Amino acid sequence: MDKEFINNLIKETKELLIEEPFEKESANTPSVISFSSGKGGVGKTTLSINIAIDLANKGNKVTLLDADLGLSDGDILLGKEIHNTLIDYLEGRCDFQSIKNSFYGITFISAGSGVSQIANMDDDEKKYVFNDIIKKIDSDYLIIDTGAGISSNTTFFVEQSDIAVVVVTPEPTSIVDAYGLIKTMYLKGYKNISVIINRAIDDDEAISTFQNLARVVKKYFSFDLSYFGFIPEDREVQFALYKRIPVILQKEKSVSKKIEKVSGLLYNDLIKIK
Repeated sequence: MDKEFINNLIKETKELLIEEPFEKESANTPSVISFSSGKGGVGKTTLSINIAIDLANKGNKVTLLDADLGLSDGDILLGKEIHNTLIDYLEGRCDFQSIKNSFYGITFISAGSGVSQIANMDDDEKKYVFNDIIKKIDSDYLIIDTGAGISSNTTFFVEQSDIAVVVVTPEPTSIVDAYGLIKTMYLKGYKNISVIINRAIDDDEAISTFQNLARVVKKYFSFDLSYFGFIPEDREVQFALYKRIPVILQKEKSVSKKIEKVSGLLYNDLIKIK
């Protein structure tokens, strides 16, 4: 990475923070929602994309940052080609406006693939870059699709969030790994955690999965998880992935209505923050 460019960016951001302190309460500052999971393959990116589009359909300005460092694939699921990424901006190959892509009513920013440079930044450097993004996106909401697992990059983005959403499936490995992620968040002092159960057979299985996870979290960490509902196992989601078209665009599909319901519960919490 061009260290001179990064150092200049940090210097400029520090000066901005002195002249105009960064405050999450600012009316001009977007609310931040992170989507994380304890393990890969649970549908986290698919959910973050579809919920971002639904929030935009509600009349909001939404930016989706694909921050799965090294494995960024949101552009593939959107069926779109990305020319410039966050890493291109950080290395001085393009301006910030060039990494903002407009698809389906949202602004999409890709971190890029193989971006070990960002992953190797220390937290202060990441914070300055994050604040730079926040100041330039002009959105009501910033949705961050983090990497799976409990890496320092995932926990960094979670710590910047107003609401952290953990995506879990009923599979035992997903539940165990989600618990590990929530434990890591808790040990870093973060408790504003909500859960979406994905690929459940029905409401009973989803509620049972959530309650089992919430019970253990309550027992060992003494705080309550919030529940935003569930998305059922549905072949239409897989068909949409093959077509590389977000399933939320197919309004007549029952799974789209489920996503809208989950998105609505999230939106209600976001309104309270605003």
